[in-house]
Amino acid sequence: MLRYFAEGQASYCHTSDDTAIAYPVLTHFGYLPYNPEGKEVQVPLELINLYIKAELNSAYPLIKDGSFEDEIEAIKRQLYEEIMRSEDDWIKKELDKQIRHLKKDTLYDCLIDYTNDDLKDICRFYKIRGFSSKNKSQLAMLICSHFFEDFSMLEKMVEHMSLETIEIVEKMVRLDRMYTMDQPELDPMMFFYYLSDSELFVSTKDVRAHFRAYLKENELHPVVTKRLFYRRLLYLYGAVDYQHLYKMAQQLMDESMTLARVKREVKSSFSKDEVIFSSEGIKHRAWAGIDVNVLERPAYYEPTLKELEPFLDQSFINKTNLRKVLKKHARHAHQFEIESLDREIRKGLRACLGIEDVLDFVAALIDEGLFNEELMTDLGHEMTGLMRDVRLWVLAGNQIDQTSQRTQDRQKPQSLNKGQVMKKSKKRKKNMNVARVVKLDDYR
Repeated sequence: MLRYFAEGQASYCHTSDDTAIAYPVLTHFGYLPYNPEGKEVQVPLELINLYIKAELNSAYPLIKDGSFEDEIEAIKRQLYEEIMRSEDDWIKKELDKQIRHLKKDTLYDCLIDYTNDDLKDICRFYKIRGFSSKNKSQLAMLICSHFFEDFSMLEKMVEHMSLETIEIVEKMVRLDRMYTMDQPELDPMMFFYYLSDSELFVSTKDVRAHFRAYLKENELHPVVTKRLFYRRLLYLYGAVDYQHLYKMAQQLMDESMTLARVKREVKSSFSKDEVIFSSEGIKHRAWAGIDVNVLERPAYYEPTLKELEPFLDQSFINKTNLRKVLKKHARHAHQFEIESLDREIRKGLRACLGIEDVLDFVAALIDEGLFNEELMTDLGHEMTGLMRDVRLWVLAGNQIDQTSQRTQDRQKPQSLNKGQVMKKSKKRKKNMNVARVVKLDDYR
């Protein structure tokens, strides 16, 4: 046993046995305290060093005083790294499994996983005939042919959904996203479903395309249509007063309504977790620390319905290569994490974070080992395109004046020599100070 300590250059070990059983001689002569539970055992350094010199002829270096604490820290560090590594491996395996499941692009691929009884229940619910004698594959094909034949099954499905579920489904369809982290009610008669042991609510490509074809000429529900209209305006402006919402509703919704009705509809369209309500209007939670009244914002930009359409995504900016750049330099970041970071950067820029804030945020992720340091170089150049296309909330939905040389200078990233990496800034919290946000008026 002493040879074990000498070889390991340690005076500390762990045993699950009674020390009197594991080390009877050392325990008997008092070199080790009696410990019926085993656990941690420390052997005096003098005893181990004496053994190294007398019995092993100094074959191993002597253990220095004070190394016991270092050994414990090293062991703790090693255990922590192993635990984190195993957790990361498990998470990645689970995510990979879910992504493979998401690659099922057709409704048939998903229905074939249902039981025969489930498929027959779907046929009964949607009044599909001729299913009693069919096998699983034939049942799945029968349901698919009826679903895509016209919109009658789709309309009945929507009638069966709650308003919250309809809103989530319409967002998925319009943004063409195969999954969402939202948590709608699950119904076996819907062709949207949760992945097993997952919070991902998913759909197949052909089902989303069928819904999209329906939405070109119809609306899923008038109340949901109104909710999504107000949501788009909030995501475009960041903060907006009721008077302007009333004006846009009259212009774009082709309805004669009162200001009081608009206020009621807006308040029923958002939860207090999403927006901050005031007597004058609403603002996004990301602007919680900003007093909109002190900002000298220009007049609201008045979009067409077509321009407003993509702002169902609060992080919408015209497509750039940001996600490709993040993926190129990812070390331990998974695809889901890359997509989330992409959206957070876009949303942050629209909410008026400066380029420095974004780079500080990314630098912290590099320090955590999620991305390579070279990301800072490519990201600095990518900021130019992002800042050109973003509609800053501080500018009330207007775009930055691209003809202004002053704007061009502020957008221009730090010039770098070939192979040079942008120096990372020190970690610091996001600065949402009003005075800092007001400085973005220089973009006008």
